[in-house]
Formats: sequence, C-alpha cells, structure tokens
Amino acid sequence: PAGSRIVQAEWLDGLGLPDDGGSARSGLLLSKNGPTADCSAAVARIRGIAGETIDELGFDYRNGSHCGGGAPRFGVVSREGFYYFVGCASGNPEPAPPDEGQWTRVRFGAGAFVPSSPEAPPFELGVTRVDRLYVVFDEGTDATSAGNPAGSGLAILDNIDVNGVLIERG
Repeated sequence: PAGSRIVQAEWLDGLGLPDDGGSARSGLLLSKNGPTADCSAAVARIRGIAGETIDELGFDYRNGSHCGGGAPRFGVVSREGFYYFVGCASGNPEPAPPDEGQWTRVRFGAGAFVPSSPEAPPFELGVTRVDRLYVVFDEGTDATSAGNPAGSGLAILDNIDVNGVLIERG
C-alpha cells in the first residue's frame, strides 16, 4: 500500500567513489523495494541553499544504478513556491573520475528542468531563487533504465554537485 516502509535514503561508508588514497568514501544509497505505483519515495534534503540561485547541479552515480527520466532526480522548490524537477536521464553523462569504468557523472542544463505546474515560469540557472532542494528516488523495482534493464529499484550517488561544491557525505 501507499506509504509503506519500502524506501531508504542513507549515506553509507565505503559505498562512494574512491578518494585519492584509493579507499571508498561515503555514497548515498537510494532504494525503493517495491512497485513505482506505491507513492513512497526515498528523499535526501540538501541544506544551505535557501535564497540562493543554482548555477550548476549534478551528481555521480554508480554504473548499474537506476538512471531514469524521473529518478533519481533533483526536486527544486523556488522562493515563489513553484516545484521543478530534473531526472537523471535528462543529464549530460560522462565517465566520472577517478573510477571512470564504474561511475557516470551527470550535469543538468537549464532546459532540462521541468515545472510541475503550467503556471510556473521557466527555471533559469543563475536566476531562479531556490527555497528547498531535494534528491528524490521513487521509481521501483518495476522500472527499468538503459544501465539497469532488470529494474533493481536502487541508485548509488556520490559527489552531489551544487554550484561546484561537491557533497560527499550526509
């Protein structure tokens, strides 16, 4: 049923990209162990952005993770209360250093942000003031993506990029 306990969002040691010394850092595990139709979502809130604009936004994800049009995604609430989202598959992918064979880096351009309301003005990088910013994962084990054809219902993220500052742990 909707609202069930099938989701998890947690930073875990040893799950992220390797650091310069070769050991793995923390990674953000996002999991939904059930169908997409269950309206539960794993959510991580990014603090310290209220009142600011976003010039750059993205993350690195572990290859084999789910990367769909709707999850994982950034959810952005503007100062005016409009909600925008941008999903993983809307990003510009490239190999993520230092483990380019196992991780992919995505960054999002202004045109990728989708408003949830037709009344919302376009989201403009460097202009739209933000009230809240989230990472959301709500596509379940029945959702597939190019890098995850089996539908695992999980994603592992690291280096969440907000204005060039990389968030590497919770």
